[in-house]
Amino acid sequence: MSIIKKSSTTKGKNKFQIGIAFKIIGLGVIIAILTGLTIGIALIQNSRYALRKYILEYNLAAADLSAHVAAAHIIGAEMTLRSFAMSQSLLGSIRAMDVTRTEFHLAQILEVNPVFDNAAVYTEMGIGWASALKELWPYRGGSVADREWFREILASKKPYFGTPVLSRGTGQPIATFGIPILDPLGQTQAVIAGGISLASLSDAIVGIGNNPNAMSSLLDSRNGGMVVAHTDRNRILKPVSADDPAQMKAISGGSGTMEVKRGGHAYLTAYAPVEGIPWVILVEEPVESAYAALQDTVTRAAITGSIVILLAAISAVALARTVIRPVRLLVEGTKEIGRGNLDYRIGKPGRDEIGALSFAFNSMAAELQKVTASRDELDREIAERESAQKTLRNTLADLERSNKELEQFAYVASHDLQEPLRMISSYTQLLERRYGESLDQDARVFIGYAVDGANRMQRLIQDLLAYSRITTRGREPERVDTDAALDDALANLQAGVTETGASIVREGMPAVFADPSQLIQLFQNLIGNALKFRRPGEPPLIRVGAVHGSGEGRFVTFSVKDNGIGIDKKYYNRLFIIFQRLHGRHEYPGTGIGLALCKRIVERHGGKIWLESEPGSGTTMYFTLPVEPVH
Repeated sequence: MSIIKKSSTTKGKNKFQIGIAFKIIGLGVIIAILTGLTIGIALIQNSRYALRKYILEYNLAAADLSAHVAAAHIIGAEMTLRSFAMSQSLLGSIRAMDVTRTEFHLAQILEVNPVFDNAAVYTEMGIGWASALKELWPYRGGSVADREWFREILASKKPYFGTPVLSRGTGQPIATFGIPILDPLGQTQAVIAGGISLASLSDAIVGIGNNPNAMSSLLDSRNGGMVVAHTDRNRILKPVSADDPAQMKAISGGSGTMEVKRGGHAYLTAYAPVEGIPWVILVEEPVESAYAALQDTVTRAAITGSIVILLAAISAVALARTVIRPVRLLVEGTKEIGRGNLDYRIGKPGRDEIGALSFAFNSMAAELQKVTASRDELDREIAERESAQKTLRNTLADLERSNKELEQFAYVASHDLQEPLRMISSYTQLLERRYGESLDQDARVFIGYAVDGANRMQRLIQDLLAYSRITTRGREPERVDTDAALDDALANLQAGVTETGASIVREGMPAVFADPSQLIQLFQNLIGNALKFRRPGEPPLIRVGAVHGSGEGRFVTFSVKDNGIGIDKKYYNRLFIIFQRLHGRHEYPGTGIGLALCKRIVERHGGKIWLESEPGSGTTMYFTLPVEPVH
């Protein structure tokens, strides 16, 4: 279908269509290209990084596995020699100077463990005496007494693991291994030595778990380093190159991975030590072969991307032909709405997404008519809501100011009332002391009532003063050791604890953020209640601790449990109200402020307080305190 029409009557319209069409096509192609390039580059970089990490980790695992296999070979060789060195049959043949029998035992060593190149016995004087491969052994009758390995075995009476060398008998590369043959008294009777075949070791460890293009080598880190095993047999017993950073890093100790460049090529290398032996496994893989699979993937992705771009261009052309006219109608409708023509509607919408957009446009116009019609009502509602919010803010401010004034009034009133009460109590007591003999019994009783009433009023005022100071005189919370706070509270209650014979048990007291003085007061009030409301004839048992597994977020829950008289559930709500008492003052002393004071202290710290109790079964008071600052 041609995009350009030749009709002169629609020339201007077609210009508009051509411009939009090519814009859409160009935009689609550009988006496809940019998206493909961005995703492709990101995927290539991420894949390259992930592949490099995987290959290094894989090579390190292969090096670890090869190191374990090499260690197993050496351990197996040591166990074989150790087993034969402890054989009474071998020791007997050596003592009997039976060469034939001894060489039979040595041949068994090669059968049991094929990793050995040869096995031989030297006398305690270092004289070569018997060999498994006697026809290839050049040491028969010769002395090795001056060799370092022989002297070290005699001196230490321990196994010796030598540096790799060429066997003088077989001409093959070997690693010498020797172990002393001891009699029951621990005296060295002879030395058994074996040559561990490095060729056999190479066959066993090189290439274990490697990628196809990776190369493995086994290096001896002694004396500057030496190749012990290698994929290329010709490199065995060659010295480590000082110009090879991978080999130098490997023989320096430890395990790890690295990328090195050598001879114009880059290699992903991994190295791991052989446990208990001065050897190290080195695995190397060329970077170009490691990333070959990724390069193939990139090529296929490029072909796929080209196809996607072509399809995007074709789709853009089709989209341009089907979207322009409905979009133009939407543009015209938007202009009409902007001019205030809210009655404008688009004709019958289609069934595609553009049709859904046209339907939504018509719905929007209808809703806009409704919104415009009710705008005045909405403005009025907003104004009323703002007025109500302002009134609420003013009310809250007045309430806060009233609370502060009330707290100040309570403090001043309670403070100023104490002085007259002290005077009443003091002068009443003075009156009793001076004129007590001339007063009758009723007068002395009345004076006692007056003194007791003044003292009770003074205690009530002091408690009220303490209640009002919870927020006005409280210190900033800090990290407090609850064990230390409990010790201070018990020290203040020492007289009551001693008098009642109470037992105090504490369990798991974590540190909290609190006002130290108020925390002491909280413990003192709750434990004091437990001492006061005890069962007659039974000493109080009080348990104080944290309830593990409880609490809310940053809070921890504490409990104070007693075996006292208990509380009926119907009185729970009255306990924390100021001046509320459940018992007469003659039964139990107090002002009825203690638990209200506790509630205010806990709530000041952001916590909560409650209780569980049954009459005659004791009471448990719970409260929460923060374990970190509360903002």
